[in-house]
Amino acid sequence: MRDMSAVLGREPEANVVGFVPGCPLCGATRLVPSFEMLDRYAHPVSIHQCLQCAVLVPAYARPDSSEEATASQVRHHEHEWQAQSEADMRRLVSDCTSIVDAFSEVLGAPGADRRVCELGAGRGGLLGALKARGYPVLGCEPSPALRELGLRYAGVTPEELRHLPVHGLLELLERERTPVRTFIFWHVLEHLRDPWAVLRRVAGLCAPGDHVIAQCPLVRADYVFPEHYFFLTEGTILGLAESSGFELVRLDYDHERSFVGFVLRRRASPVPPREWNAQSTLAGDVNQSLVLQSEELRRLRLKVDAETRLREDRDAEVQSMRTLLEERMRGLESQSVMIAERDRTITETWRELASRTEALAERDRLLAETRALLEAKSQELTTMASRVAAVESRQWELEQQLMDRTLEVRNLKAVLSQAPETQGGSSRWRPAGQESLPTLLSLHLTHRLYQRWEGVRGLNVSTVAPSINERLLVFMGKHVPPQLAVKRDAAWLQDKVSRVSGRMKNVARKGGQAGKKVLRLARRLREK
Repeated sequence: MRDMSAVLGREPEANVVGFVPGCPLCGATRLVPSFEMLDRYAHPVSIHQCLQCAVLVPAYARPDSSEEATASQVRHHEHEWQAQSEADMRRLVSDCTSIVDAFSEVLGAPGADRRVCELGAGRGGLLGALKARGYPVLGCEPSPALRELGLRYAGVTPEELRHLPVHGLLELLERERTPVRTFIFWHVLEHLRDPWAVLRRVAGLCAPGDHVIAQCPLVRADYVFPEHYFFLTEGTILGLAESSGFELVRLDYDHERSFVGFVLRRRASPVPPREWNAQSTLAGDVNQSLVLQSEELRRLRLKVDAETRLREDRDAEVQSMRTLLEERMRGLESQSVMIAERDRTITETWRELASRTEALAERDRLLAETRALLEAKSQELTTMASRVAAVESRQWELEQQLMDRTLEVRNLKAVLSQAPETQGGSSRWRPAGQESLPTLLSLHLTHRLYQRWEGVRGLNVSTVAPSINERLLVFMGKHVPPQLAVKRDAAWLQDKVSRVSGRMKNVARKGGQAGKKVLRLARRLREK
């Protein structure tokens, strides 16, 4: 529901305060309260009825002049319809085409002499539909914004849709005597301050047999607001026709939208004086009561239909919920199957993890054995390294001994070169005793060692050396020539060194093979 307070310039409740009892249709002052209801803005409003023309009048304050009424109507309808798009206007013209088809018998065949005039054309949708069917058209609209929409989207020209109020266009027609066969008041009469006077002026412009087509809203909360000055009844329509020089030839009720439409035809008699035909109004009131009763029945039937539709909607909703539940049950079943499959997969995964755990435990055991083997090999390598170190130490000692022996040999050669004896013209060594060579060599070497360590241990071996040297020289001269003895001792020492070196190489080779074996074992462990 739109808030029209900004358009009206005042609160909706203020419209009731300035209400002056008086009929906006016939001008009578005899209005009586008929009933109360909520209006469009959900405010309570009293509905009065005229005792002369039977029109229903909401208790709203009304403008004092036609100009003020026109300005108020322009503000209201611009607020309602100004924000229209091209698609909305196309839809409006399409809907108005069905209206033209519904009144085709009244309008007659399209032609140049079948001019149609719409008073209060609004957005120009009905004029555009009439023009599309081939009728000459003329209309007026006091709102410049709504007229601009009609010029832009409805396909009418500025000469066909004038920027004039209703009385302004009627004055133009009266002045130019433009022939019009059909006048249309489409939801316009209820917005006019003096609709009876307007209809009497239209009757003066019509020839006998010309028509007036009109549609107005019935009393309903959606349509009760200050810009609707009154609501027609069937008696009001009959009295309005009889009092304006027309006869009612067609009356239609749109119960779904709460509209009443009617067609008036101009009589051959002149326009009667401005006196209301109360007899026609009374007959119309009787018909109106029947219509209201039928309307009540229709409302009851609509209520029953609504309850039936509600029940059907509830059944459909229950069915949809049942279908949804079935789909959910199927979804739960599929989820159960998925859960069972997942459990089976989890069981297989646990089994695989258990087997992998066993494999890892076996690998850990192999790693422990390998680690123990490596430790054993490491100890073996340590032992072999100590052995190699001992062999190297022994080799170093032997090399030192060889060097010492070499020095001793040199000294011995020097001694021998100075003590030969000549007997019988030949030179050889004479034996001076019965000692063996090893004994003499041992004594000589011991003497030399004593000489080396004499300063350390405080020994005095100067008295021993001459006897040892003499005995060695006697033995050498007795058994072996000096050159051969030196060569033999040197060969013995060289053989000793060679054997020690061979042992060291064998130990080193065995240590290298053990190291290679350990490396191969470590490589296998990494591969596993």
